[in-house]
Amino acid sequence: MKKIEKVVITVTARQQLLEEINRAEYVETGGVLCGNYSEDSLRIHSISGPGSGAHQTLTEFVADKDFIDKFIDDQYRESDGHNIYIGEWHSHPQRYPVPSSQDLESFLERTYEWTIGDIVFIIVGFVNLTQANLQDQIVAVRFDKKEKKFFYVEIVL
Repeated sequence: MKKIEKVVITVTARQQLLEEINRAEYVETGGVLCGNYSEDSLRIHSISGPGSGAHQTLTEFVADKDFIDKFIDDQYRESDGHNIYIGEWHSHPQRYPVPSSQDLESFLERTYEWTIGDIVFIIVGFVNLTQANLQDQIVAVRFDKKEKKFFYVEIVL
């Protein structure tokens, strides 16, 4: 498996992302990313919401684990195994989001738990977010286990 150089977010997944952020209004939200690997990229086909048991405040988000597990299982089953877990996303009360130290710690933990390939973590700033400025308010990060470093990854909308 090559290093992930870019993340492609499909139109459907992009719409799901914006709907979830708008639904949350002024609190952080998030979920998981499902899709597939291709050469040097990850293609995101679907994005989950947080689930009804999620903990959400202006500056903190913890997903509903049971909801997330079911979402991943459903995506896998409904796509005949093509749509798998490839990462996580959450929003920040910033216009231009920057991963916090807590985010990086969580990303690191998830990366070492997942052994199938690289995974990606997306953060979206929800201040004045629109379809038109999404590209400016979204970042993707991956952790390289060999180099033991975080890298920003190009996002293609």
